[in-house]
Amino acid sequence: MQRVGYTRWGYIAVDSEPKDNQVTSWNPPMLTNLALDDGASLTVDLSPGLSSTIISIKTTAFSSPTDPNSSFKLFYGKQEHSFNEIDSTSWETLNEGNFVINKSKIESEVLLSLIKIFYKGPTTIVTNIEFEIIDTQCFQK
Repeated sequence: MQRVGYTRWGYIAVDSEPKDNQVTSWNPPMLTNLALDDGASLTVDLSPGLSSTIISIKTTAFSSPTDPNSSFKLFYGKQEHSFNEIDSTSWETLNEGNFVINKSKIESEVLLSLIKIFYKGPTTIVTNIEFEIIDTQCFQK
């Protein structure tokens, strides 16, 4: 599968309304280790967008959520202030030494330009986020 880079990312420390809150400050596309606290969101810009992708969220093993299905909620949007929840998200957990990778497949009828990861649970340390194209014909220029 082909990996796809994101153009920028943003952090919302307290995201009380994940469907409406927007990122106020964007960062370059190199994510450093980031503490994701309870009620926080991480938004990535996949411009120009994908219709199907696999998202991988790599965390440290000691801080990994015990149940990613209840901890990670995914939202998508085309604009920064309007998000829709991705309803059926199931996560596969892979242990990799001192790290845990949580993977989920996202398929959508619309292009996924912005992906918001809303987190509920004890603080987790995110070390990397990657996106892979499921079908190379899904990549839109």
